[in-house]
Amino acid sequence: MSNKQPISTFLGIAAAVVLATNVHAATINVCPTDINGDGVTNVLDLIDLLLCFGQPAIPGCESEDVNGDAVVNVLDLIDLLLTFGTTCPQRLAYGVRLEKDELWAFIEVAGGPELIAAPFDPVTEEEDHERARLIGLTVAELEGLIGQPNDKQVALLQSATVSRAGDLWKADLPFPDFDGTEGQRQILGTLSAILRLMHLKVSVIDPPWTPDGCTGPPCFVLRAATVACCNTHDECYCDGGKESDRLACDNAFLACIILGGHPKTAALFYAAVRALGASHFNFTPC
Repeated sequence: MSNKQPISTFLGIAAAVVLATNVHAATINVCPTDINGDGVTNVLDLIDLLLCFGQPAIPGCESEDVNGDAVVNVLDLIDLLLTFGTTCPQRLAYGVRLEKDELWAFIEVAGGPELIAAPFDPVTEEEDHERARLIGLTVAELEGLIGQPNDKQVALLQSATVSRAGDLWKADLPFPDFDGTEGQRQILGTLSAILRLMHLKVSVIDPPWTPDGCTGPPCFVLRAATVACCNTHDECYCDGGKESDRLACDNAFLACIILGGHPKTAALFYAAVRALGASHFNFTPC
């Protein structure tokens, strides 16, 4: 009996090794002045900072170095006092993980709900938005929410935590401590910017109103034509009317996104605004 293994077996093993060595994750405290992580910047954080005051950011005093300049000093104290008493968004986790032998990029609340995730090709590093999940829901599951109670999902998308997750791509060093490839970092940037757009799309309009496009996601996420789609959709929602008018706005948005060069992302955008966008629609026209 031959002990030779089929080439496909070795290729499968090699692929598994490649996938396993590409799993990376990191977390970020989106509110660095909440030193002890209890969800609010308060006197306990002030005490922690003062106990390390004047010390370098060595183990035991790393969190107290609020501004990251390698020493706990008056600048950290000022930052803390400026945010004193404020509630902090939850800590965020992001990275790349294996799901059923596929690599997925993700952003989530650390120890909590997934905010956005999408599979991607480990070779080309191209993500598949058609199978993406938004707040843990696939496109089909979002479509199933249309016309159904969705207060929990809307509240999550409207939260400060999602707002901060949607700003991660804008940092000087996006996704600090993430040690994956630059292509994977760009995928995370794309997901962050999509979160930003979806956060805005479920926010209530308060006149006076101006179109915000998609509020500045980077060029690798949205082309100029797509920003125009967002402006037109915002204008349509502000003009308002009945639910049938909202459907017309969303249908036009879908067509515009497709024509603007994002056909694979269009289904996710459309399902999200259909299922969760009613709070952003002006049923009392401007």
